[in-house]
Amino acid sequence: MKQEQTENLQQLLEHFENTTSSSELLFQLKWPGGFVCPRCDHRFAYTISTRKHPLFECAHCKYQASLTVNTIFEGSSTDLSKWFVALYLFSTDEGTTAVRLQRTIHVTYKTAWLMLHKIRFAAGHKDAQQLLSGVVRIGAAFYGRSFHSSYEGHPEEHPILIGSGTSSQSPHEPGYIKMRVVSKEHMHHRRILRSGTQAFLKKEVAPATEEIRTVTERYSEHRFVHLIKHVGHASKWINRTFHGLGRKHLQAYLNEFCYRLNFENTSTQEENLMSNLLRLCFHSPRITYASLTKRS
Repeated sequence: MKQEQTENLQQLLEHFENTTSSSELLFQLKWPGGFVCPRCDHRFAYTISTRKHPLFECAHCKYQASLTVNTIFEGSSTDLSKWFVALYLFSTDEGTTAVRLQRTIHVTYKTAWLMLHKIRFAAGHKDAQQLLSGVVRIGAAFYGRSFHSSYEGHPEEHPILIGSGTSSQSPHEPGYIKMRVVSKEHMHHRRILRSGTQAFLKKEVAPATEEIRTVTERYSEHRFVHLIKHVGHASKWINRTFHGLGRKHLQAYLNEFCYRLNFENTSTQEENLMSNLLRLCFHSPRITYASLTKRS
């Protein structure tokens, strides 16, 4: 770990060494203008501190509001301070692995894996709400083992559709990027069927989009090379940091890569990656281990 990262991590651990500091930060995220009852909008509450995370009981209707309900932290028995460490490591340039997180915060591998995948889920949840619009370009590439046959597919080679949406006024500016693993039902050997591109358009592109161009032929002279390069960068990052992936969880890691790329293209100096991640995690719905392991 780089010296600067080590120092920042140590400062973070010292700041959030108790649950109180973490709870105070979550309170500010949930109620930036002060407590507001989710049921009756009353603005005064009594704090119940007998639980691991405090509850806030409305003075009017007695409803007990939790800081973590309807967030990815809901149901987690892991200290909030450890969640903040996970967010910090996740937000570093290369990201982090479950093994590294496990060793850093002293949890089981399963817990570390689950925490990181919940964060990836939050990034993917945000991405699903952002549709491509304006001038949209869609291309195709592959992740996985290089295979020279132009016809037969390889079990470890996974087709990906990548799309970019830019403003018609600034078509050459960095666009919003989406990558989606193509389902096997939309493949014929190594060729992406029209049903695959139609599924991408229906789910990822805004209905009133001005202009859409799609090129999925592997060796077409009209293919969007600038988009395909992004898939290449994503593949190198995945292989370098995580030493390769299978199909089952590939989409989650592509979501993480696209989140980083889009944040870099659109962020301002007012917010860093960790702060943005924390907001995403706080406003994303609860996701369970069973749901994550069933996702394909």
